[in-house]
Amino acid sequence: MMQTPSAPPVFLVTGFLGSGKTVFLQSLLENSVAGAHNAVIVNDFGEAVYDDFLLRARATTFLELPGGCLCCSALDDFKQALTDVAERAPSRILVETTGLADVASVRDDLRFMGFPVDAVLCTVDALHWRSQHDQFALFQEQIREADYLLVSKSDVATPRQVAELEHYLRSVHNRAPVIRMKKGHVDADTLLSMLAPADHIVPRNREQLPLVDSTIAAFRIALPQCVHRSDLEYAMNQLPLTALRLKGRVRLQDIHGTITVFLLNFVNGRWTLSEVPDDAAPVHNNAALALIGLSLCYDDVAAAFAAIAGVHVEQGELRFRLPEQLNS
Repeated sequence: MMQTPSAPPVFLVTGFLGSGKTVFLQSLLENSVAGAHNAVIVNDFGEAVYDDFLLRARATTFLELPGGCLCCSALDDFKQALTDVAERAPSRILVETTGLADVASVRDDLRFMGFPVDAVLCTVDALHWRSQHDQFALFQEQIREADYLLVSKSDVATPRQVAELEHYLRSVHNRAPVIRMKKGHVDADTLLSMLAPADHIVPRNREQLPLVDSTIAAFRIALPQCVHRSDLEYAMNQLPLTALRLKGRVRLQDIHGTITVFLLNFVNGRWTLSEVPDDAAPVHNNAALALIGLSLCYDDVAAAFAAIAGVHVEQGELRFRLPEQLNS
């Protein structure tokens, strides 16, 4: 399914009932790293969403979709809501699902509708996770579908409770980073690694933007005009385990010589290709892929893409604009 032209990045905020999704969203919208112009769509059970008033105040665009189910007849309403929100050109769309959501189905539905998901951010309750795990198979499925696992209530749970939960999470899904939150807050560096678009990666000789944690490595990967799908698949499979995010447009050539433009999205070992419509595809493939990871080595990144003739890898730095710089 083709991606909707000029669709903003879409992030799913998931997690079981009462795990802290809304609190996390509130803190995210307050963080300067997230910038301005964030759109929030909340899908929950009941006629009204009762804890949304702070989200309404902080989101540039806010929309409720009561009912708690993004399937069947609700899909048309959801697609129309996404299209209406996208037309307002937000920086990103944050979709908070109900705590009983089938995340894999929601991800597939969004892709079908032309809004592929950039990443799934899943909150997990450090206090009550055992009872949820014992009673609901869906609890584990939500964890398996996550790209980032956010441990909520880690500041009120005991160290043993937090350690046991983190051990369990890594046993279920060892590629997704496990991140502790305090009162819904994630540190700026980690948040940036989850949300950063390609234009936050700058060459090392630029000094006008503040640096973030030096353990986060950033690269630009300039691809040739056309890439064979098999070469791209090989590169994705060769990326180091510490590679977190990679995103950009790529022109793929199939065995018949047909060239198609795709949006490539890689998150913690999981990667997808979404076809870009002809009217939204660039004439020339001059936009580099953006890659970020923890303590990534240039040689390992270059080696992963070595099978693609004409590729150029440049190491940069991951930075973010402060609020006063957003309009500069």
